[in-house]
Amino acid sequence: MMSTGDGGYDVSNGDADANDGKPRLSAPHDGLFKVLFQSPARALAILKIYLPEEIANQLSDEPPRLIDGSFIDPSFRTSQSDRLFEVTLTTRQPAFIYALLEHKSAPDPMTPFQIEGYKLKIWQRYMDENPKDKFKLPPIIPLVFYHGNRPWSVPLSIPEMIVDNDAIRAISRSQRYILHHIGRDDATNFAAYPEIRAIILSLHLSQAKRDQDDIRTFIEVFASLEDNSDLEALVFQYIVRVVQPKRTLLEEALREAKPDRVEIIMGSFYEDVLTEGRAEGMAEGMIKGRAEGRAEGEAEAFLKLARFKYGSVSQEIATIVRQASQDKIDRWLKDLVSAKDINDIFNS
Repeated sequence: MMSTGDGGYDVSNGDADANDGKPRLSAPHDGLFKVLFQSPARALAILKIYLPEEIANQLSDEPPRLIDGSFIDPSFRTSQSDRLFEVTLTTRQPAFIYALLEHKSAPDPMTPFQIEGYKLKIWQRYMDENPKDKFKLPPIIPLVFYHGNRPWSVPLSIPEMIVDNDAIRAISRSQRYILHHIGRDDATNFAAYPEIRAIILSLHLSQAKRDQDDIRTFIEVFASLEDNSDLEALVFQYIVRVVQPKRTLLEEALREAKPDRVEIIMGSFYEDVLTEGRAEGMAEGMIKGRAEGRAEGEAEAFLKLARFKYGSVSQEIATIVRQASQDKIDRWLKDLVSAKDINDIFNS
C-alpha cells in the first residue's frame, strides 16, 4: 500500500502483485479519484477550482466533510468513483456536494436520472436526521468529472430532456407541481358536469365544518347524482361515514332532491352503511390497539366483531380463528370490513 506521512495518498483498493509484492490498482480510475479527494484540504481546493465561481465563492474555508454514502446505494460504500461531501457555506448554512467520476468511454445517458435519484435519498436522510428542518433543505450541488473519448452529449438535467412547448415549458422544467385547494367555489366551475360537482362538494363537506349543517349543499350534491347509480351509492356512503351529518338533515335533503328515493336510501341501505362503518371502525381500532401494545384476546375480539356484523359464527370458524396467528387475524380483520359473507373471508 502506498501512503505518505502527511495524510495524503492511501490507495486502499490496491492489490499486491504476486510477483513483486507491490500494490496494484484493481480499478485504476476509481483509485486515483479517491486519492484526489482523500485529503480535506485538497478536496476543498478542487471544489473551489472546479465549481462555478459564484458557487465557489459561497464555500467557507472549513474543509469539506466526507459523508458515508452507503445509505444512497449499497455499492456506494465500496465505490471509489462517488464522493459525497458536506460543506459549510459562508452563511453558515450546510450544503452537500456530490462528486461523480464518469470514466466510461462514452457519456452515460442515465447520468441525469442517477443524480436526481441520489439527491432525493440525500434529502430524505437529511429530513430523517433533522425533522424540524424538513422544509429547509440544504442545496445539493452535483459535480461530474468525465474523461472519456467522446464529447459529452448527455443533457445536464432531466428538465433539459423534456419535450414541451412554450405554453407549458415554465412549469414542466421548473420541477414545481401545480397546487389547487379544493373549495366550495370549485363546484361552480362544473355546472355542465353534475357528477364532478357532486364529488367536489362532498370532498369540501368533509373539511368545511361551517357547511356541514347547511342543507343546501347536501341538496345540491344529491340532486347532481343519477338515481340508482354506482356513484350515488358511493357518494352517499362517503357522506354518511366521513361527513357524518345528522339523520334528520339527510332525510330533509333527500326529500328535496330525490323525493322518490328517500325510503330506499334511508332504509336498509343507510343502516348497512352505518353497520359497515362501525365494523370498519372497530377493526381499525383493534389493529391500532395492538400496535400500541394494548390489544388482548385478538381472536375473541375478531369473533365478537364477526358476530356483530354477520349475526352468528360457526364453531368450525371459531376454532380456526382461535388457533390462528396474529398476522392472519390482522388480514382477516381487513377482509371483514368489505366481505358480504363470513365464509368469503376464509375462502379467499
